[in-house]
Amino acid sequence: MDGKSSARWFLRIHVNKMRRDIGLGSLKAVSLADGREAAFTVRRKSPRGSIR
Repeated sequence: MDGKSSARWFLRIHVNKMRRDIGLGSLKAVSLADGREAAFTVRRKSPRGSIR
């Protein structure tokens, strides 16, 4: 978090042995359920075995 009101959802994955942090949105704009759904969508599109 960068400040008091800048909390964000992130998905951390590994692609080609490099870590990638993918922003899913702010806590105010994205609910937990929506964040989980977005993370699932990104994981499904990622190469198998690259996610930690």
